Amino acid sequence: MKAHVYFVKTVVGVWLLDLFVVDVHSLSSSSSATVKATPSSVVPTLSLQECLQAGQQLHKEECDFGFQTYGRTSSSSKEDEDEATAASSLGSEKKHSSFSDDDFVEHSIPYPGPDDTLKVQSVFQSKAPLVSEQDCAELIQEARDKIAADLLNDQQLQQQQQQQQGGDITQQQQQQQQPTNSQLGEARVSTLPKGRDWLQKNAHSTLFPLLQDRFGVDATHLTLHDALIIGYGYFGDGGSRSQPIHRDSSLLSLNIALSEESSYSGGGTYFEGLGKTLHQARGHITCHPGGIMHAGHGITKGERWVMVLFVIDETVPQLARRCHQLGMMSSSSSSSSSSLWKEYFSAALSVTPRNHLIHKDFGRCYAQEEGDMRSARQFLSRTVQYYPLDVEATIALARMFLDTRQPRAALRRLDKLLSLKEVLPDEDMLRPDVPVAWQPRRAQGWEARVMAATCALQCMNRSTKYLPKAMERLETCLQAAPSPQLENMLAAARHALASE
Repeated sequence: MKAHVYFVKTVVGVWLLDLFVVDVHSLSSSSSATVKATPSSVVPTLSLQECLQAGQQLHKEECDFGFQTYGRTSSSSKEDEDEATAASSLGSEKKHSSFSDDDFVEHSIPYPGPDDTLKVQSVFQSKAPLVSEQDCAELIQEARDKIAADLLNDQQLQQQQQQQQGGDITQQQQQQQQPTNSQLGEARVSTLPKGRDWLQKNAHSTLFPLLQDRFGVDATHLTLHDALIIGYGYFGDGGSRSQPIHRDSSLLSLNIALSEESSYSGGGTYFEGLGKTLHQARGHITCHPGGIMHAGHGITKGERWVMVLFVIDETVPQLARRCHQLGMMSSSSSSSSSSLWKEYFSAALSVTPRNHLIHKDFGRCYAQEEGDMRSARQFLSRTVQYYPLDVEATIALARMFLDTRQPRAALRRLDKLLSLKEVLPDEDMLRPDVPVAWQPRRAQGWEARVMAATCALQCMNRSTKYLPKAMERLETCLQAAPSPQLENMLAAARHALASE
């Protein structure tokens, strides 16, 4: 998602922050800005039913691909079940029905995220390895070989394109080219002969039954939307070493650790609703609902290889997620379909009305596409209401209040955000071991604190009661990332308190 630039004027000068919502140089941001369209005044070009049908079609296509590529779990007899388990190369000796609570560590998520499809909103980690060391090593090697071969093909293809164009590819053309899986250090399991055979066998004998045991889904209805083997650190400092905070395109997700923990430093999966990073040893499995917000915590050295499985259920079409996806595709399109995002987003909210990601993108599109800041603020307010941990939306909303000269309204929202224990606390902001490769949480925590201090400084002509907390936050930010602008802000706060 592209970042846009927003300037905030403070009592000590002008400083620059990134904002996902809007480029204010192209929009009028006054409270009396003309409202071009609101959710209630738009005449839809697609009906609700048509949007939902489009989402259903996406689901069918993904299920068809999954069943065709990886097969289907059958309702086996006891003898068939025992035979399948015996044939499995997984390290576990357990049969389908023998999974129990004692086999897993459960982490309940206080803020599970945008989905309410599943009753169980927890993260489960296996206590014992479920994949053998030999299988882990063989899966890594095949993925490594595939990435290397595809990189060579990518280079040859680029050379051919340069020859056809009679010279080098322009910088603009390079920016428009989407990175391939190999360039990201990833290999799709569907393209790996051995890996695909391994997954076809073990998904049905153990992995899907595991999900059935933990989440109450029917294993016979499950298939894979996608499956990746990812090599964090494969390219050294120049490649992918982390993942930003996101939700998965799945109903359920499985993460299998393929590397020895001693082969890398850092790593793990950060779960936003927990406010912490979970680690797992080689061969162990972590599974969770796809809607839980999480990130790949960056490694600082070595290589970390994981297999990630994105599981869907043919009986659960997840129409909210799919209509949201169609709306995002529409909003980024330059064709006539680019105006359909309202219809798709509205259809998505008709299925899951409290889905914070849809509300956030609704607000973003109203700001970017139509310059309707009033509607944008309404949707961002709902985003924060339904998912208080959304730092990005809270900061964007605070900026809108600042832009309309309402610093106290902005400060109230930022204070509430920073009071949550799941948001990066001061001690984590100052930890020296936060990987350089993965700092989105630290950057967001820094930005929220600076924004709150800005609000307090803008309020000081009426009241200085907010300044002591603002000074604490500025001191924390200065320790984390020194800045002359912050030093000026801190000096202004001290001067105002001393002048009382």
